[in-house]
Amino acid sequence: MVTLSNFRQITNALENASLRDAINLYFQKKLPRNPKKEDIERAIDLTVQQYPEILDYYIRNKENNRDKAGVLSSEKVNKLRTELLETLVEFCEHLVSNSKFYSVPPNSYQEALKRAYYLKEVIEDNDGYRIFS
Repeated sequence: MVTLSNFRQITNALENASLRDAINLYFQKKLPRNPKKEDIERAIDLTVQQYPEILDYYIRNKENNRDKAGVLSSEKVNKLRTELLETLVEFCEHLVSNSKFYSVPPNSYQEALKRAYYLKEVIEDNDGYRIFS
């Protein structure tokens, strides 16, 4: 789906100035005075119907930026993984020093429940929640 930012990016990148102006003018005419998100989406749809060549530019833009998206996604995943692991290591260290969580073997329902209570105590009563903020 073409979003407003994609739409603006694509129309501004059109080399044909008269086509670009015609598309922008048509789009503006389809918008009410104080457009809501739905109004903008409707205006984009109507403009694409009137000027289907926008889709060619949209597809070409997506194809040209495919590699960039993969690199950015990979970087975001790696950053998130690093932050999550650091946070979990810190939380586990906090858990070791503030509870008997790891001394209870997880072999039964009662022991699992006891471990859950230790987690609750560390998170709520021993500032464990601060690690995740």
